[in-house]
Amino acid sequence: MAKASIKSEGSSLIEEIQSEINSQMGKLVAYNLEMDDPLKVKQWFSTGSDLIDLITRGDFGEGSQKGGIPSGRILMMNGESGAGKSLLAWHLVKDVVDKGGVALYIDTEGATNLSFPHMIGCDTSKVMFVPPEKCETVEEMFTIIDKFMMALMKSKNPDKFGIIVVDSFTQLSTEEEMSEEGVSSRQYPTKARLASKIMRKIKGVIPQTNICLCITNQLRTDINDTSFFGDKSTVPTGTAQWFSASTVLRIYKSSKVKGDSVGDIVGQVVRVKVEKSRFTRPQREVKIPLHFEYGMQNAISIYDKIDELKLFYGKTKAKKWINDWDGKEGAVQADKNELSKGASEWIFKFAAKDWSEIYDTNPDVNSWAKQTLKDYFMRPTEKWNAGEDTLDTKVTAEEMAKKLEKEKAQDVVLDMEETDEQEN
Repeated sequence: MAKASIKSEGSSLIEEIQSEINSQMGKLVAYNLEMDDPLKVKQWFSTGSDLIDLITRGDFGEGSQKGGIPSGRILMMNGESGAGKSLLAWHLVKDVVDKGGVALYIDTEGATNLSFPHMIGCDTSKVMFVPPEKCETVEEMFTIIDKFMMALMKSKNPDKFGIIVVDSFTQLSTEEEMSEEGVSSRQYPTKARLASKIMRKIKGVIPQTNICLCITNQLRTDINDTSFFGDKSTVPTGTAQWFSASTVLRIYKSSKVKGDSVGDIVGQVVRVKVEKSRFTRPQREVKIPLHFEYGMQNAISIYDKIDELKLFYGKTKAKKWINDWDGKEGAVQADKNELSKGASEWIFKFAAKDWSEIYDTNPDVNSWAKQTLKDYFMRPTEKWNAGEDTLDTKVTAEEMAKKLEKEKAQDVVLDMEETDEQEN
């Protein structure tokens, strides 16, 4: 049998194998990544927060591709009660609808109020909604999702895309749990096993429909965790969702936002952490203020982060400025006092209270802020050398030897003092 040869000037052998596999399968299953990109995301959706979009995608995106959550993938959002999971989900639904997509919202908690989506400007007439009493079990949820995806796949629209929100998976029961036998036998792992089966069935269909499946979960305290430190919260529906998801967010309540009146709480600040991402480096987190009457405060979160990085000039909120603004919209010449405090010749002056309007209306400010944050979050990390000490304080072999000699000498002195005391 003659040996197959690989020509150095090309990849004819791999192309031959690829063609053979595809012809045997009767469809395109093996791709050449230099010519095709089966992993390309066709549509991106925005969370309503530029910061969250940045840390989930690694970029902000522009126009119809603005956003940080990909279509054709699974998004998992875990969080405490009242942390803002549903608000974030409705922001995604709003963006999908605004871009011409379709949306299905399955509410298993009965927590949806029409004032909630209307508050952020979501057109609910273009959203299919399933109330809790119509979807009580995981089996019913999967049937509804399957019917929705099959109907979308039959559509002849080449630009079809959409989102399915399950809010939340934790509150769903299984048919076995709903039966009297299931309740008495206390078979709680049933849901986790069922979720694993569903994820295996659904993961191959979602990319074909160009849908984002957004699943929210409540965090529960792990009573089996007896450690004193670390996060004791857990997701009670197993790990199948975590493995299948391309993006996993965890949301925590951070602090309260007070109004003008004493004791008046008008909102809260939440921490959003990217626990898993297939598109950028994970383990980044941002803080987002949520107003109870206006929703997510996107521009304010941008200001807070830049101010935290000390990239604004000026010590008072009434007098802030940005340097190097020559030729940009709103540029003014700095006065002698500002020049003495490090201002450049041309600056952009503003008051902190006007930032939200400025960020939304001044394209130069918007572009500067986004590029500044992108440079910060996407900066390359320091290379880790496994052969080096990973601690901040690195000790050479010579220094370690001297330290050991010193410790030995001290031990000898202590032994001599102890011997003298015993003899006396």
